[in-house]
Amino acid sequence: MNDPSCWPKANPLLGVTITEEYLAGVVKQAKDMPGKLNGILRLHFCVWTDAETAWMTRATLEPALADFDPAEHEGKEIALGLDLSQTRDITAKACIVQTGEIEIERVDDRGQPYKVVAPTYDAWIEAWSPGDTLAARAVKDKQPYELWAKQGFLQAPKGESIPYGHIAQAVAEDAHRFKVMALAYDRYAYRSFFEPELNALGVSIEQVEHPQGGTKKGKPTDTMTAAAKRAKKEPEGLWMPASVKGLEMLLFERRIRLRRNPVLVSAMMSAVTDEDRWGNYWLAKERAANKIDAAIALCMAVGVMLAAPPAPGAKFQMFFA
Repeated sequence: MNDPSCWPKANPLLGVTITEEYLAGVVKQAKDMPGKLNGILRLHFCVWTDAETAWMTRATLEPALADFDPAEHEGKEIALGLDLSQTRDITAKACIVQTGEIEIERVDDRGQPYKVVAPTYDAWIEAWSPGDTLAARAVKDKQPYELWAKQGFLQAPKGESIPYGHIAQAVAEDAHRFKVMALAYDRYAYRSFFEPELNALGVSIEQVEHPQGGTKKGKPTDTMTAAAKRAKKEPEGLWMPASVKGLEMLLFERRIRLRRNPVLVSAMMSAVTDEDRWGNYWLAKERAANKIDAAIALCMAVGVMLAAPPAPGAKFQMFFA
């Protein structure tokens, strides 16, 4: 893969059905985003690989990290992603907001460049972990949880489990400060334990199922179904492979700023990918000590945002269109 002179051996139709420029771009993606490596090796270089590989590189993530205050977006429309945990993992909530539009250049499958106008975004996370076991888990996981909590990057409420009321209050604050288009959730603990907390606070926002694995899609909401019908397409629910690819696209095209937070950075750098026989992949972790909850929540929020119908008069196409 690293030697272009060998490419024709694995790609006999190079220059016929695909161009050398296109394949060079594919190879660059594999180097920038290791999670894409397995699929690219199999598809373009006839190399079978293990299912799991690192997802993110510093070179891809660093340009997206920025210091900004979410308060500058108050009143705007945001999408939320929520990854709930209870005792050992980190609970994470991610928010994403559109910030503008830029013209970017893409390359089609024949290596031909073309320009499109596409939206830009800001995203940030909040994270929680049980306060009573924070020190012990910091030693076990080899992560500076106590320092992150002291610096304000990680909330550590008292107790050996995370009180869902705290997270529900954070969602309620979002609903007050912003216009929440939808909250993406995974079924784990949501309907039985978290939704009642939202209802108790009188929070009324659209909630959309977003499974975290890659085996099934969530049920589309009425809004998603109506948008699909207007586009004369079959309505589809959210699923992690599409949301992961959506976040990758935003990172590759430098169209997203991520508010600097070590909890998020650690999650992004700790994630690996698992995939099915068709090349669909999603985030996973190699060891229990790898906490990828913030990365999962971010993908879920991105999935909601990119699946939303474009605003009236918008120049760009939806990612899933």
